[in-house]
Amino acid sequence: MKNIITVLCLAFAANLCAQQEAHSLVDNMPYFKACEERTNEKELRLCAEREMKSFITSHAEFGNVKSPRADQDIVVRFVVNTDGTLSEAFAYVDGNKKLSEANNVAIKKIFADMPAWVAGSHKGQTVPVALAIPVKFN
Repeated sequence: MKNIITVLCLAFAANLCAQQEAHSLVDNMPYFKACEERTNEKELRLCAEREMKSFITSHAEFGNVKSPRADQDIVVRFVVNTDGTLSEAFAYVDGNKKLSEANNVAIKKIFADMPAWVAGSHKGQTVPVALAIPVKFN
């Protein structure tokens, strides 16, 4: 009986480990993969930001995604997983106000189509990282 309980506890612990919670502060933040050949950290971040915005702009269907006001950015929260894929994309404006379902669907599609990122790491381990970025669609 003791062995069965031990096996069940180990299986439960393994399941918890497989579903790592996303970090928000890490030693090495994830970044858009298009610029990984850059060696200077500042150049890498600037290039990655520029390439990511270019990807979003080229894949956005502007007729379907609009900020509620021209001076507002839409903030997109998402997770960069340990394999660099993106998940849990969700968009909002000013203080977590939800966007229309049509806007959220369009934004989720853009992020689902985005190429894999270079994953973040913390204390030498690759970890999922939660990010939030402002995006202007109009």
